Parts: sequence; C-alpha cells; structure tokens
Amino acid sequence: MNAGNPLHSSQSAEKWIKEKVHAAGPNGSGLLFLMAFPFTLCAQQANNKVLPDGVMVFPHTEFSGGTKAVQLKVMAPGIIQVIASPFTKIETRNSLVVIAKPQTSGFSVKEENGRVVLITGVVSVIIHAQSGAVSFVDNAGRVILAERGASGRVHDLPMVG
Repeated sequence: MNAGNPLHSSQSAEKWIKEKVHAAGPNGSGLLFLMAFPFTLCAQQANNKVLPDGVMVFPHTEFSGGTKAVQLKVMAPGIIQVIASPFTKIETRNSLVVIAKPQTSGFSVKEENGRVVLITGVVSVIIHAQSGAVSFVDNAGRVILAERGASGRVHDLPMVG
C-alpha cells in the first residue's frame, strides 16, 4: 500500500493535495503536476459497459497493473466468471470446462463511489474502477474474497516460438 497516494490510503485527496502544495515550497516546484493530477484521473476514468450477461470495466492502467479490461459474467446467482485482460477487447471462446451459458437476467449493475457493483440474489461483486480490483461480498456485507488494490494482478503473455 502506498500511503503517499490518495487512491491507496484513508486520507482524502483534498488533504493529500494540500500537503503536496505545501511541500512544493515557495517556488512551486511540483505544483504543475498537482494541478494536472486530478485532470489526468478524470480524463482516464473507467468507461463501464453494462453487457447483457454482466459488466465490463476499463480500469486506469497506471493503477491496474497493466489490466485494461475486467469483465464479469453471471453464470448463476452465486457463480460469476471474472476475466481480466491486458487488452481492451476480451475474446469470447467456447470453454472445454465451463458448459453453463451466461445468464441475461436476475442481476443488476450500479456505479457508486468509484466502484462498479454487480448484484445477484446471492452475491455482490465489486470492481474498483481505478484499479480493476475485484471483491466478492455476501448479502450480509461480509467479504468472501478480495483482490489486492493497485497492481494486484500480473498478466504474463505466453511466449510463442
């Protein structure tokens, strides 16, 4: 966890910026970065896409460990397929293991506080829009499984040849 970054700590972004402006000193070195930082984040906010069988989120690549797309597919109310990709397009292939077909009803998607939440009758799956980190939560709000935040996954591309 990086305590110096407002996206990875409990301190507010406003407090973090004030501290950095104060630390920039009288000559204002670093002030240009601080002025551009919020605009950089706004310009690269996730474009979330609700799909017939789930949702796709395009996280901020600087905070996602190279992940450019995270897709959730509802296979059953308690079974959600998670696909993370270093590419913005995720190819759909027939699986030799999974024979179930994705569901196109029985779930909802909402955006709140920089998170995209897919809700079924059994589980809620949260994708943090900036990092792409995925968390599973039961109906009582207890965390079942959670990925680390920023750079929580690594994509190793296969070597061919």
